[in-house]
Amino acid sequence: MKIKYKIDYLVKTPEFVKCTDTKEQTNKEVTDSEIKRLTTCIQKNADGLLSKHKYLTIVQGYFINVNSTKHNNSVIYEPRLVLYVLAKGFIPIDEYPFDSQYDGIKTEVREGTFQLFGNQANDIQDNIRMGCSIQRVINGKPYIGTLGVFFEHQQHGLCGITCGHAILSPEEHIKFMTKQANVDNLQNNIVFQPSEPNVLGQVVQVISSLGDIFNSGNDIAVVKIDNRHPVNGKLSQQKQETKEQEFEYTSGRVFTSNKYQGVCCKFGRTTEFTKGTVELFVGNVTKTIEMHGTEVTYSNLIVVNQLNECEFACPGDSGAPVFVKDGDGENVCIGLLLGGIPGCGPYYVIPIEKILNDIGITKLKSFSPSNAELGRSIEKVEQNINKKIDKLEQKIVELLLKRST
Repeated sequence: MKIKYKIDYLVKTPEFVKCTDTKEQTNKEVTDSEIKRLTTCIQKNADGLLSKHKYLTIVQGYFINVNSTKHNNSVIYEPRLVLYVLAKGFIPIDEYPFDSQYDGIKTEVREGTFQLFGNQANDIQDNIRMGCSIQRVINGKPYIGTLGVFFEHQQHGLCGITCGHAILSPEEHIKFMTKQANVDNLQNNIVFQPSEPNVLGQVVQVISSLGDIFNSGNDIAVVKIDNRHPVNGKLSQQKQETKEQEFEYTSGRVFTSNKYQGVCCKFGRTTEFTKGTVELFVGNVTKTIEMHGTEVTYSNLIVVNQLNECEFACPGDSGAPVFVKDGDGENVCIGLLLGGIPGCGPYYVIPIEKILNDIGITKLKSFSPSNAELGRSIEKVEQNINKKIDKLEQKIVELLLKRST
């Protein structure tokens, strides 16, 4: 005898947008008043939406191109409140469908879930570089991520920064997030590069905090570098030789404005060197699906989309440094990769300003020589040239003496 079960469900809409089917977004010619209107809508509605809909993981603002027949087919820009859900087209029995608009801004539901990008490992480096693979082992299980940028710590000396969730167990991560743990509580704090037994240093600080609509939250771990100190601002070596291997970040300068739009790049241990586009900042709130009974929320992160359909990042890249070029054409850091929707994006970056403020520093490690060092180098070159001139003059005199005899 076959038993039949009746499963109740609600169909939201027969049409849906997957993240790979979205229209190309442009943010040019969007007015400040429209940006403020969309940002205010997110601030007002995001927390309520995330609390009412358990499979909603991202609330984000976008402006999309719309062809207007009323204005001679000219392109106009309309705001959208974009909602990413686990599976579009269905909702849990105890929930209601999303409204078609909130505060006059239309909603667009897309399929995709926010994930933190912890995972996998690479080559051992004699002198570590940005983007290298690091690992911490807890009860025999490896937790792996990407080592980002470096800085000089007042107490611990040279340190590197990665994402906390990459090298913490889920249980540790939640305890740090909820202020129930500190570094002294860690079972062990040894960090390897790329993997055990190649010791790199130790975890000396973890800053993990939940975000709200006005505070982005944070998720970083500070690693004291005990061995194989970096000697330059180059990225880790790629599996295949490319021109991107010439990339250098030597100044230690950071970019803290949320007004930037344009191309960015990052180097992670899994996807290595990739490029993306930084989107106009209008606010966002992301939420992971429950981790050990706790939902982890971040907000107002930097949003990066794929460039030319090339995957920007995937698990294992957490902690990867993200760079843009400033007005002088110099590479500057805007933050560290946190997570995103694998395969299609968007991707999310912790702003470097938040990281620096929470650590209590104002700049990153510079590999550019100081004026004093340049002066000493020039002086050494001059001394070597003078020595060679003296030897040459001596040989000339000896040759002349031989000829005269």
